[in-house]
Amino acid sequence: MMPFTRLLYVLASFLLMLAGSAQAAPFEHGLLWEITRPGVAPSYLFGTMHIADPRVLKLPPPVAEAFSKSRTFALELYPDEAVAQRFSEASQLENGGRLSRLLSPSAYAELESLLAQRGLTHERLDHLKPWAALLLATAAAIEGGESLDISLYVRARYANKRVEELDSVEEQIAVFDDLPEETQLALLTVALERYDALHDELEDSIRAYLRRNLAELTTLARRNAGTSAEEQRHFAIFEKKIIEDRSVTMAYRLQTHLRRGHTFAAVGALHLYGNKGMLKLLQNDGWQVRRIY
Repeated sequence: MMPFTRLLYVLASFLLMLAGSAQAAPFEHGLLWEITRPGVAPSYLFGTMHIADPRVLKLPPPVAEAFSKSRTFALELYPDEAVAQRFSEASQLENGGRLSRLLSPSAYAELESLLAQRGLTHERLDHLKPWAALLLATAAAIEGGESLDISLYVRARYANKRVEELDSVEEQIAVFDDLPEETQLALLTVALERYDALHDELEDSIRAYLRRNLAELTTLARRNAGTSAEEQRHFAIFEKKIIEDRSVTMAYRLQTHLRRGHTFAAVGALHLYGNKGMLKLLQNDGWQVRRIY
């Protein structure tokens, strides 16, 4: 089974798309940004796409150069076995709860059929919390493999760089557990409804990413958004807790490493975008932000 850190990356990419803002926002173009302050060596913030497509995995020369001369590599979450094991432990329903009692019979049957193809038994599925099932259902629409974030992590380890995470597994678990159950179930239902479309529309998002167009990524993703007020309400809850709040946390923690300079940080590209994105937050805190690529 795909590691839970990889599942988290895929889910964040998918649902961040669902919650795209309709308003123009700053930092619409660019994947690599230089972050500086007088008296401090430059650092870099790079937007990734959490998939294993070879076109995404190939680092453009400016990105490879910035990564090569960095001393510290920062990413969202360590993609190691300890993190995966902790996510697995936290994904289980408590007090005899059953997922089949929470979902409609048709939705559960669809989910079971989908994940059986990935080797998940009925017994394991039925004990999953809705958010954990959502992770698996979302990731199932995308081919596995080593994502760009994990590829950079491996390179950083091989190059003996200092590696830091900007989030933590316990915080991630707490955020997911804090999502209202009705929101978890609503998002899971939408993921099942959009399963085929998510896979088919991925190519458009890859092309927008390769054009380094963050605004276009959000525009493309908006076609995935629900139409009802209730669906929009659940997306807003997700966006606030897992996207916006995490961007604030990561921007704050990144500054510890920025003050040392020579840092290369990699986060999901849409964490960079907009008035609540990391670039704007860093700029508000007095950092100079310049597009490199």
